[in-house]
Amino acid sequence: TLRWGEVIPLTILKNESAAVQFPPIIVWSHPVRRYDDSVIMIPELLRMGKAIYHWFQSLPSIRVGVVISSDLSHTHLEDG
Repeated sequence: TLRWGEVIPLTILKNESAAVQFPPIIVWSHPVRRYDDSVIMIPELLRMGKAIYHWFQSLPSIRVGVVISSDLSHTHLEDG
């Protein structure tokens, strides 16, 4: 299920570039477990970032756009 953090950037892209043919899109969102496991997740996220970097580097002559949404405003914990 897409959340606002994904829907808003995708909607803006669609509206701003209606005539452009987009390649397949990968949505990579903030995991919900970040609330309880944020420190534990650091090595995992670093490995994932390196794997994604190497995958992109292996794609010959393919342009890649990255849209990053930091929409955490609706997911703050009540205690701050």
